[in-house]
Amino acid sequence: QVTGGVGGRVFQWDGSLHDLGAPDGVFGEGVGINDRGQILGNSVDRGFLYDHGTWRELGTLRGGWTVARGLNNLGRVTGVSDGHAFLYDGAIHDLGTLQGSTGFSLGEAVNDAGVVAGTSSSDDGLEHAFIYDGTMRDIGIAAYVVSIGDINDQAWVVGATGSSGMPDRMFFYDGSVHDLGGF
Repeated sequence: QVTGGVGGRVFQWDGSLHDLGAPDGVFGEGVGINDRGQILGNSVDRGFLYDHGTWRELGTLRGGWTVARGLNNLGRVTGVSDGHAFLYDGAIHDLGTLQGSTGFSLGEAVNDAGVVAGTSSSDDGLEHAFIYDGTMRDIGIAAYVVSIGDINDQAWVVGATGSSGMPDRMFFYDGSVHDLGGF
């Protein structure tokens, strides 16, 4: 199965195309699908989870906005709400930042154990990759730009970093950081 968005509407393809509409009735994009067929989507300023024919809004941390980014096979979601990474498990939870309450963080991927990988601002002015498993921990990757690709059930992370506005080096983290080279 795959999902995506065309013309502000979310679709699912499982051998045939299904128009799931827009989560908020106005605009939608599909950003992920899990093994259970749940679909992660966004409207203009809210994240949604589509499950068995129903769009459910994820909520916000402080009443502002939410962008959903990662979905695991148990229906847990991560992303950013009002500037902080979150984990959604039926309720939305603030994961904080590496910089305290004034920083910015973004959850980009979540594994089936509920461990989140993402990026956070830090006092040095760089983006830092983190893992959240009850506590947000810097995993030792800092650059002008850091992008997380995915996290597996062993909490291994793959992503990219860059010294300018675009990522240009790949990394792998399995408890230690491994530089995979540039592209």
